[in-house]
Amino acid sequence: MSIVLLGIFQIYHVKTLVNENQNSQIRMTDFLEDYIKNYVQQHERIIQTMSQNISQLYEQKDYGKIKEKLEEVKENYPGFLNLYVGDKSGHSLVFFPDVYSDGAKRESLDFSDRSYYKELLRKKDTVISPIFHGRGGTDKLLVTIVSPIFNDDGKMQGYILGGLDLSELESYVKSRILGKASHAVVLDQDYNAIIHPDVDARTEIANFSDSPVVKYMQKEKGSGKRSMSYKSDNGKSEFITYAKLSNPDWTIWIANPTTVITNTYKKSILTILIFVFITSIVVVTASLILTHRLERVIRALLTYIKDYTKGYQKKKTVEVKQTIQGPKEMEQLLIYFNDLMEEISDGREKLMRLNADLEKRVQERTANLENKNNELSAVNKLITSVTSERDMAHFIQHCLQDITEFTQFDIHVFYQDKAVTSREIHAIPDYQTYFNAFTPSASQLVEPIVFGNSRKGFLAVNLDKDQSVTGNDREFLQTFARSLAIMLQNKELYELYRDKHAELEAVLESMFEGIMLLDNQQQIKYVNEFFWNIIENESHSSAALKNMDDVRKRFTAMFEVEEETLASFFNNEDGELKLEYKKRDREDRLLYAQQVFRCI
Repeated sequence: MSIVLLGIFQIYHVKTLVNENQNSQIRMTDFLEDYIKNYVQQHERIIQTMSQNISQLYEQKDYGKIKEKLEEVKENYPGFLNLYVGDKSGHSLVFFPDVYSDGAKRESLDFSDRSYYKELLRKKDTVISPIFHGRGGTDKLLVTIVSPIFNDDGKMQGYILGGLDLSELESYVKSRILGKASHAVVLDQDYNAIIHPDVDARTEIANFSDSPVVKYMQKEKGSGKRSMSYKSDNGKSEFITYAKLSNPDWTIWIANPTTVITNTYKKSILTILIFVFITSIVVVTASLILTHRLERVIRALLTYIKDYTKGYQKKKTVEVKQTIQGPKEMEQLLIYFNDLMEEISDGREKLMRLNADLEKRVQERTANLENKNNELSAVNKLITSVTSERDMAHFIQHCLQDITEFTQFDIHVFYQDKAVTSREIHAIPDYQTYFNAFTPSASQLVEPIVFGNSRKGFLAVNLDKDQSVTGNDREFLQTFARSLAIMLQNKELYELYRDKHAELEAVLESMFEGIMLLDNQQQIKYVNEFFWNIIENESHSSAALKNMDDVRKRFTAMFEVEEETLASFFNNEDGELKLEYKKRDREDRLLYAQQVFRCI
């Protein structure tokens, strides 16, 4: 089983490598797609930019400056084999370089018969031609990028043309393909071969529009597929990953023979199967020999154990009637078997005692957990909203009513000058007078109500003569006293905050200055009445102010102020701001605002 599992893992590993190799091929296709697109589009943008830069020079017929511009482009972008600028009839007026790659002097050319120039006249936009071999002095594979030159009225007055040398692109693509068996193919918009392992693009132009790969890509266009398996006429199977470029409208694919991948896969599987077969034969043969020998010893051992067990149950001594020939460990097993039975019997008695003790502890623990559960339930009941309109005495009484079901004691709470139970509230001069008048009993259990280090009141429980308090009861009362202290402290803090908030709001509303408060997210939290009176008019409701953007819009709509001035003021760059109303239909007022706070 170990060998089989190892073989399965190895097969899975090889399959993973195959998938990784195919994914790597897809990534390489995407990379080359981006590179080719960026390479062509970069040179296309150069031609388009030049057509705009030289439009004034062309209109002024400053051909010398135009030639300098072309020379500068050629120097910075050597991918351009030649550059031309001509009139709208197709005749070149300026060109660079002055000589062809073979040394012959370049002359003015007429491009009006080229298909790409005719398309330029029709589209009035940049055109990328199909591939062709350069005319007159060069045999390099080229693609032409031609863009119109417009005058100030938007009419075409000429053109700029660049012949892009594709040899550098070919060298780069081939350098990125690893493995002798793999190859890349790049086709132009007419499916002519730019790069192909079976075509010398410098001497011939081959068309692959009838290629099965091209037809498959056209069929699957838009389906999201990026790969295919293809079997050529010579019987070779290839794994192909492809991409269709949008601008330029070219096609690229990378082909890798599947035999390179599958041969490794098949060899690995065959080696694993042979190894599993040989190993299985060896293991099975050795196992049969060893198990046959061990079986005889085990049978003799079982017979002896049965006789010995019967003798042990009848408390008789049993002698070994036969000699066991086997591992010495089995002979020692027989010797210590009797001791093992005695230890089992003693262990059983100890286990029974431990089980009884464990049941007792479980019962005690269960009772303790039940008490804890009641305590937690009472605390949960105690947690109530401190924002209610109850005064302190009625708030305490509400808390006592909530925990009545969890305790058997009648709890009294003394807080400030009140004595509170779940049924009554009394005003008292002191605690002892209340105890003597209302709770005459033998004794009381008292727990303090403490805020921090300060004692604020008491929690008391009356105890009859025959009544006692357990540890769990005391712990419950202590927990209740601490929880009640927290609730009362929160109640006091809430009422203090509410009073302070009311005072602050009254002060802000009575001020003769406009105040607006914003949070860190520039949301308006408060605006006093004076501020509303300043910025509110018939066409703008004050209710529409939600954030700082609303304030800016309101200021620019109502006052004579620039956006930059407002931005400078609200960004703490200017300390003050003077505003004047736009409308004069009411008494003119000059508003003066000085920023005091940035945010609160």
